[in-house]
Parts: sequence; structure tokens; C-alpha cells
Amino acid sequence: MTSSTDLSAIPLLAQRWMNAWVAADSALLEQFLAPEFALVGAALAGQAFERAIWLQVAVTGYRARWCTFADPLVRPISDSAPRVAAMSAVWTQDAHYGDNDMSGRYYITDLWREGGPLGWQIVLRSSVALDTMAAASRAFAVR
Repeated sequence: MTSSTDLSAIPLLAQRWMNAWVAADSALLEQFLAPEFALVGAALAGQAFERAIWLQVAVTGYRARWCTFADPLVRPISDSAPRVAAMSAVWTQDAHYGDNDMSGRYYITDLWREGGPLGWQIVLRSSVALDTMAAASRAFAVR
């Protein structure tokens, strides 16, 4: 279990979450995601991938060989229980969604809430493709 008082644990948890995605470890992915988790992004402005859809896509169609974070910045949002923190970082991945190459760099912002089986859970990820906006728009245009 990660110490809930140490915000520096959040980038480590984020990498563990993405490692679980690469491994298609649905049981571990379930532990990371808050019940109201959603992924939002510039490729699908005004839409959200809710938790159930994200889990399905993450273990079946959107597959990665690896991913990593650089320059994470974690800031507290709320100090009252349950605490909330935001992490922004540049995320790089080697991944495909069907025949679409999704590899490249993304700027992500995650909202993490204290609690859950791992000490913190991801509530929201916002993602903007830095290199592959056109590919991301094509890949997720129809779902």
C-alpha cells in the first residue's frame, strides 16, 4: 500500500497503472480506477470514455508495448478527506488501436483521489496527443 500522505507516490502509481494496461491485467486495472473514472481527450472533444468502456478497450483493442511518463508535476487540489491531487506529465507510448498506430507523445492530466485498495484511485484522465492528433481522431471517431 502506498502512503497516502506522500504525493510523490502518484507518478509511481500512474506508471503502475499504465504497466497494468500494457500487461492487460484487468484485475489490477479495476483497483486503480475509481467507480466514476472517465477518460476525456482532445481527439473526442465533448465525449468521455466511461470506466466500463475504458476497461473493455484497454484489455481488448487498444494495446501497448510500453509507455512512460516524463516531467510529472503533482499538485494538491483538496487537503480535506478524501484528498484530491492532479498530476500532469508528458506520456509517451508505443501502442495500436486496431490498425491505427497510436504511438507518440501525449500531454496528460490525471485527477487522483485518496482511497481505494492502492491508497489512491484515478478519477479522471485528460489527454491531448502531441504527435498523433490526426491518428487519434481517426481511431476513435467511431466507437
